Amino acid sequence: VPVKTKGEVLYWTKNKLKSTNYDAYVVFDADNIVHPNFLARMNDVALSGKKVAQGFRDTKNLNDNWISSSYSIFYYLQNFFFNKSRMVMNLSASINGTGFMVKKDFFEEHFKPYSLTEDVEFTALCTTLNEKIFFAEDAITYDEQPTNFKDSWKQRKRWSKGMLQCLKIYGKRLINNLFKSKNLSCLDLLFAFLAPIIQVLTFVLMIVLCVFNIMGI
Repeated sequence: VPVKTKGEVLYWTKNKLKSTNYDAYVVFDADNIVHPNFLARMNDVALSGKKVAQGFRDTKNLNDNWISSSYSIFYYLQNFFFNKSRMVMNLSASINGTGFMVKKDFFEEHFKPYSLTEDVEFTALCTTLNEKIFFAEDAITYDEQPTNFKDSWKQRKRWSKGMLQCLKIYGKRLINNLFKSKNLSCLDLLFAFLAPIIQVLTFVLMIVLCVFNIMGI
């Protein structure tokens, strides 16, 4: 069967490792460089009882060009203003695609992705199950960012499609769980899933305002 997504690869790997006696898995991309203390830090998190944890996503090619630099700024903002801030507020962080840890039993029982963005989908799944994702700030992964605009555009398009797929698959479940368990992470994630729609609307609004300005309206 042809493999089309990273989620399908992880699902296949999960089934292959069922008979092993590992306590947890860590996931990296092939182009990552991992900090020497990453496993020790994630092991501490696992021993503390956390089932899912996202590490600090850093960049190994920050200074290549403006595209890689922009990606780096994006992930620094996500580390500090999304994941770390939510830990302070006692909410759930999010899985960012690489450099994360998940307990084997939880992964085997629940991980079955349907979308193009398996990390966002797994975040939604954890949220609907009221499983908080821990942000392990000291567990660092250095990721390689795109340097070509065409590659960046293709990746962003995949992310947007995946977010909309997750909104369709998990939107109702998130709303139900929000009212049932009063889990504010559900509302938080719903707003995140609306990002592609909001981006399109704001772009259209910008064009309309420019036209109005030219026409003196």
